[in-house]
Amino acid sequence: MIHPVVKHDKFAVQRMEMLAIYFAIIDNSLHFANIMKEKKMLRQKQVPRQQLIIDIRSDSKSTVEQLHGLSEIRNVMLQRIYRAIKRALNEITFPYTILFAYLERTRNIAGLMLEQLGRKRREQLIISTQLSNIARYRRSIALPSDINVSWSEAQIRYLPNVQI
Repeated sequence: MIHPVVKHDKFAVQRMEMLAIYFAIIDNSLHFANIMKEKKMLRQKQVPRQQLIIDIRSDSKSTVEQLHGLSEIRNVMLQRIYRAIKRALNEITFPYTILFAYLERTRNIAGLMLEQLGRKRREQLIISTQLSNIARYRRSIALPSDINVSWSEAQIRYLPNVQI
């Protein structure tokens, strides 16, 4: 069960990093299996069995260290996600090597692209919200269509001359 993130939670970002790795493994495990089947069909009998190399890069150094077992995982939720990652890796039936690599934030092009995409979506949401608020405001101040305004000749003479 995934709980809602508490505002200002100490481990929220790291939890999202670990969950992203978990879902990347789960979502791609079928793809990995298909790659291995294709390699197996192409492989000749004298070639030794090949391993698939799964390279997972993260710009969170502490997450990478925890996945390598170099750092202790102190948060209970992070421990559960870590165990789920290990279980998902144990369910892979073909030979593989998994690499957890640290990637500096300035070199994380995929992360920067996602950040830009998120920023662009937020800007579009703000613009569309502003436009819908403007349209709503205009509708609220417009005269209803069932109002008839009839002017008498005397009233029209007192109106200022406006050139259109």
